[in-house]
Amino acid sequence: MMNELEKVCNFEWRKFNFSILPETVRKPTVFAWKIVIIAEILNEYPTMIYADAGVRFYYDGFNNYFDRIEDGTISGLQMPSDSGHSIDFATHPDFYKYIPHYWEEMPEKSLKEMHEANFMIIHRNEYTRKLLKWAILCAYTLECIDPPGSTIVCEHPYVGIAKCHRQDQSIINILTNNLEKEILLEGNEKKFYSHYDDQNPRIYPNGFFNIMRRLPLRRDFNFEKAVKCN
Repeated sequence: MMNELEKVCNFEWRKFNFSILPETVRKPTVFAWKIVIIAEILNEYPTMIYADAGVRFYYDGFNNYFDRIEDGTISGLQMPSDSGHSIDFATHPDFYKYIPHYWEEMPEKSLKEMHEANFMIIHRNEYTRKLLKWAILCAYTLECIDPPGSTIVCEHPYVGIAKCHRQDQSIINILTNNLEKEILLEGNEKKFYSHYDDQNPRIYPNGFFNIMRRLPLRRDFNFEKAVKCN
């Protein structure tokens, strides 16, 4: 496997040091590692794209996000994909003891949508600095990121309250909502579009990516040709 990966154009792989995490949150399914990796990469690079293995890109559709992040009309962390369920459906109630959500300030629509953290566009700025500060504090506390009694499995139908808990995804969604609401409440004259605004580019993804899960391995796929530098 490593021989194949080393043939990928402009590819660098790193081994994550789980020992930097508290022992209580080192289990991979707690997903504390994910938040720490994002913080580590943003410390090195001003902008990054996080994508799980199931994300497929069909063409370069990032500039619409980059331009709006640069001019400040959208926040520095964008989650282009919807989960199909609400935030309260996939967040354990004990989580709010650590990071409260501005429920009373959020429009009704926002209670119905959780955005997926499997694909994120993240730019280093004051907004993401605040978000990651609180996200890391939560990730280092087991009772926050993975409250006792929570389960990661979200079963259909996606209705009800706290039927599952999505660890890093719950953290990032709720912090995103809180921070975007703070920006809107500041009342600046400059336009700003939250994740729920129909002027946010995530509302019209234009098919430049897709989330593909649980597909069989294509053994006829020419891996070396696909990853070769042009």
